[in-house]
Amino acid sequence: MSEGYRDHTRPGASPASLDSSWEHALKVAAKRQQRRRRSRARAQGVGGGSSVLQPQPRPVSATQRQGAQAESRAKELLQAAGLRWVASNVRCRAGELDLVMLDGQTLVFVEVRARAAEGRHYGGALGSIGRAKRRRLCLAASVFLQQYRRRHGHQPACRFDVLTFDGTSVVWHPRAFDAGEHWR
Repeated sequence: MSEGYRDHTRPGASPASLDSSWEHALKVAAKRQQRRRRSRARAQGVGGGSSVLQPQPRPVSATQRQGAQAESRAKELLQAAGLRWVASNVRCRAGELDLVMLDGQTLVFVEVRARAAEGRHYGGALGSIGRAKRRRLCLAASVFLQQYRRRHGHQPACRFDVLTFDGTSVVWHPRAFDAGEHWR
C-alpha cells in the first residue's frame, strides 16, 4: 500500500488503523452476505437443509381437526375415483396445497373445503375460494412445479380441482378454476 493511497482514503490514518478498518469492513461484508443468503433461502422456502415443500404440522384446534378429516376423506374419494396420491398439506412461503394427485399424466392440485350445512347461505364451501385464495394456490403450485421439474426432468400438465363438503353433500369440481384467473 503506498503512502499516497493511504492519505487519499483516510488522511492521517496509521497503517494499523487501516488494517483494522479493513478487517472490520470484511467482517461487515461477510455478515451482510450471510444475511442475504439466509434471506434468499427463506424466500425460496429453504431452511436448515430442508426442501422447499414441507409437510404441515399436526392440526390442533377443532377446526383444524375437522379440516384434516375432510382432507383425508377427500384423498380416499379421489383415490377411489382413480387418481394417485402425490402429496398432502404441501406448504411453502406462497401458500398451502391441500392435496396433490395424479390423474393419468396430469398433476391435480386439490383444494378441500368443508362447511356446515347452514353455511350455504353465504356461498357455501365453493364460494369461500375467492380471488386471493386462488392466487395463493397458483403461486404455491408454481413452487411445487419448479421442484417437480427439477426432480423428474419434465413439467406435466396440471389443473386445479376443488372438493367441497357442504353439510352431508360432497361435490368434486374438476377444473374449478384456471391458473390465469387469479390475475383478473
